[in-house]
Amino acid sequence: MGLLDILEELREPWHADALCREYPELDWFPGRGESVREQKAICARCLVRDECLASAVRTGEKVGIWGGTSERERRKMRPDLPPPRRSYAIPLHVENDLHRFRRLGYSQAEVARILGISPNTVVAYWSKDSTSMAS
Repeated sequence: MGLLDILEELREPWHADALCREYPELDWFPGRGESVREQKAICARCLVRDECLASAVRTGEKVGIWGGTSERERRKMRPDLPPPRRSYAIPLHVENDLHRFRRLGYSQAEVARILGISPNTVVAYWSKDSTSMAS
């Protein structure tokens, strides 16, 4: 079983039907101030938009366009309760790639896109790495 097979097993079932998968040339993790009009128009036509949005709100996804919304828009939808703790367990070889890409100077969004994981997972692992290096 290869890395792509493992990552595919970790995805939620609705991912297979997400219309955004047909537009890899678009940046689904745009920087602050970049236009997301085209991405949102695609989301508006997506059959799994509701599942995508619900997942992003439930998991506290902070980066990217999910269910046709930005992080700022999703933040307004979240209840005031703190989000549940997430497990960021990933295979060891993916964790090794995370560290390698960080040393090479890749951004969190780039690493997430390359490895097919959530940017939140990258942030969590890099934060954990910084904490362990400080002690």
